[in-house]
Amino acid sequence: TSQPGTVYANPGDTVHLSFEVSGSSPMTFAWHKNGEPVGQTAEPELVLPAATAANAGDYRMTAANAGGNAQSGPVRLRVVVDYADWADWLRAAGVTEAERLAPEADPFGTGVPNLLAHALVLPPGTGREGLPQIRMVPDSSPRGGPEAVFTFQRRSDPRGVSLILEKSGDLHNWRPLDWGAADITVEETGGRETVTLRQPLADSPGPRQTFFRLRAETVP
Repeated sequence: TSQPGTVYANPGDTVHLSFEVSGSSPMTFAWHKNGEPVGQTAEPELVLPAATAANAGDYRMTAANAGGNAQSGPVRLRVVVDYADWADWLRAAGVTEAERLAPEADPFGTGVPNLLAHALVLPPGTGREGLPQIRMVPDSSPRGGPEAVFTFQRRSDPRGVSLILEKSGDLHNWRPLDWGAADITVEETGGRETVTLRQPLADSPGPRQTFFRLRAETVP
């Protein structure tokens, strides 16, 4: 067997741990995490749906057939819970300069600062195409008429980062959204929250256009 090293994941990600195996079939594959058994698989791959911090650790696989067995080296799973973890993920992706590891930096030139990508539960290198988008849904509001639907994901446990949602009608004047007055639903799954904002447009004065933006700030 050969081992892949370290695997990084955000909370809620589906993680695939796999090894290259050579040998005659049939084979069985047993998995251990930190020395404790976690199950067997029919293939040399372990799938962890909706990863949480509890899944982090060192995993080994033992492959066995009629000729004997062989154990892999460890693969370390790191589940990112704070920006320091995310910065380590950046280093693993080849970003080593201190200025490019800073929260406000954009090391890949994608227009997405590091801290914002971390707050939105995105992996390093995610471009604008991976950011939340606004959908316009016709005749779907309770009063009738179109509405803007904005959906994004954020960390359930942000640990030192605040995600700020702002609204504008002209892309020049921005103000923080009043969460108490807005039609917002929040669903939590596997260490992340899916936030859906619905904004009716039929009663909006002036042009029917609404813009939202997200900013991330560090907090004590």
